[in-house]
Amino acid sequence: MTAGDPITLRVELSGSGSLRQALPPSLRESEDFRVYKSRLVNEDFQRDGLTGRKIIEQVVIPTHSGVDEIPALEFSFYDTASRQYQTIQTNPIPLKVLEGAPGQDRASAISSLPGHSLELAPSLLGEDLIYLKLRPGNLRDLRALEPGWVFTGFSTLPFALWGLFSLALNRKEQRRIDVAGTRRQQAPRRLRKHLSQLDQSSEELYATIWSILSDYLGARLNLPAGELNPQEVMQVLPASVAGECREHLSEWMRRCERARFAGRQTEGSDDDLRRDFRDFILNLDRELSA
Repeated sequence: MTAGDPITLRVELSGSGSLRQALPPSLRESEDFRVYKSRLVNEDFQRDGLTGRKIIEQVVIPTHSGVDEIPALEFSFYDTASRQYQTIQTNPIPLKVLEGAPGQDRASAISSLPGHSLELAPSLLGEDLIYLKLRPGNLRDLRALEPGWVFTGFSTLPFALWGLFSLALNRKEQRRIDVAGTRRQQAPRRLRKHLSQLDQSSEELYATIWSILSDYLGARLNLPAGELNPQEVMQVLPASVAGECREHLSEWMRRCERARFAGRQTEGSDDDLRRDFRDFILNLDRELSA
């Protein structure tokens, strides 16, 4: 071999004890060798974790011709049988290093394991030394691996469904907690539903008008369910309701009260009453929504 050729030095530790924590023997930097950090390539332990083996590799490079051996490697351990620290070492490994020719690039491997022959494969030798792949094969454009719209759409679909489901649950919980707010929000829709049924009502007309007023004002002003109190209604009526609309509301409640106890007085046809009440209640709803 020639100076500058990398050598992979392989060492095996086997036995029983704390092999997992054992520091592997390695060659130190010197004038003769440039060395790289040792790395673990294989380990095989029994279930107890105290018996087995592990194999360590280290890349070393002779720096000049004339190097005739790799120095012996030492390993120190505590012998539990003799209760003493002991140090063992390998035999020096003979080398013959020649002067390297320009452009020459070769690699060797030496193993401390008897009878082992090593086959070199492209591998990382150090932080700044790596074999290059001469035939990379068929290369593909990375843009071909980008996900398309279909994949993106299906990937985001579960999150969108989760968001909608969470929103629905949140709104349901808010309605359960804020009963008064829910009643106010539903009051205009319920009012229009009742007005659509006003023309088909077969009951006494003022009784139907009073029922619509009670349902709408009770929900809109958050009044307790039951008999509507005209005095209480006028007290809690918001300032956004103009004076004229207040007077009309008070008049409609008086007319309903009078019809309930004194009978209906002649005040025009049923169609005129329906039209006047519909105009009034829709105007009141607009002012309460302002």
